[in-house]
Amino acid sequence: TKAKNRVKGVGCGPRRVGIFYAARSFVEEPDAPQPECTSLTKDVKVPGLVLVCDFVTEKEEKEILKAIDSGIWRSDIKARRVQHYGYTFDYKTRGVGTETCEFPKCIGRILMSKLSKISNFDQMTVNEYVPGKGIACHVDTHSAFEGPIVSVSLAASTVMMFKHFTDKTLHKTIELPRRSMMVMSGPARLWWEHGIAYRSNDVIDGVMRKRDTRVSLTFRKIRAKGRPCDCLNSKEFNRIEKSLRVGLEKSCT
Repeated sequence: TKAKNRVKGVGCGPRRVGIFYAARSFVEEPDAPQPECTSLTKDVKVPGLVLVCDFVTEKEEKEILKAIDSGIWRSDIKARRVQHYGYTFDYKTRGVGTETCEFPKCIGRILMSKLSKISNFDQMTVNEYVPGKGIACHVDTHSAFEGPIVSVSLAASTVMMFKHFTDKTLHKTIELPRRSMMVMSGPARLWWEHGIAYRSNDVIDGVMRKRDTRVSLTFRKIRAKGRPCDCLNSKEFNRIEKSLRVGLEKSCT
């Protein structure tokens, strides 16, 4: 807005009063780009990302949560409580830890027959996210885990962020509904970071929603010895500027 000001002195006894005049003009701004809707998966395009709603029934969800609650929670992780099955997860190396207890029986009966169509998963991490807690954006280590990664959301929904590892202008958000399954494979698994913001509310379709405590089941496949990740030799990797490759190289070694 441009304005022109003038001052005209007006006598008022021994004092002078200044009167200011302003002329206003308006410049129309172009419409700002609208963010992608976080509640409609069809509007969120991340190559290799698949979301399946109602993957488990309410009855199955209740049975799984009961089995998880009877397990032993690790409380040494600051942001959340966790459990590990099959193998532990090493948070320092972001790789495979030691062999641990088997999957709960109900997991095998309810989920594994469905999940076997995706991969022969042998490691499961359970994360409990209370309102206000989240997880920093990251790429699951390629050198430790092979193939797709699956996440099943129980007890509550959340909004997950996806950021392209090198092109930071590519930033997506997607709602993960309660009882849904998310599959990350290909580019979504290798080249996109994923994470959950530390906050107590999410805005979905313009509506503010309070978060509830969510339990996520993450399924991974341990990479076999002698079968290293080959993504550093891929065309996608070679297209990335050398200065931006450091983080990805660490994920593969």
